Amino acid sequence: MDVSNAYLNGEMDCDVYMEQPEGFAVGTPKDTVCLLKKSLYGTKQGGNRWNRKMRPALESMGFKPTYLYAAVYIFVRGDVRIILPVFVDDMTFASPSLLAIQQVIADLGTHFKLHDLGPKAELLGIQID
Repeated sequence: MDVSNAYLNGEMDCDVYMEQPEGFAVGTPKDTVCLLKKSLYGTKQGGNRWNRKMRPALESMGFKPTYLYAAVYIFVRGDVRIILPVFVDDMTFASPSLLAIQQVIADLGTHFKLHDLGPKAELLGIQID
């Protein structure tokens, strides 16, 4: 599942400058840089801003980050268990309960704009059976 770049609306918490993008020429391109007002995908701040927005939503749904790796969340309620690794703005759900996964996707949809990419056969180069 790919979560839309909703975190791009987050304002920067420190000054970050970048070279002018191609096709955007104000002044002398080699001498002029841009001050970012919002976080961008691919910056260190972008991932941090996204995590600040995503984590409270997941925690409100009952997910808890693992102790060793904060980008892996666990949901346990009764017999339902879901493992949720997050890689930047991509989430993958692992659970024996398809119904539980569908409910979590619906709940996440109330917080973020989602694109369900369906079941995965591979994740970050690892084969999933």
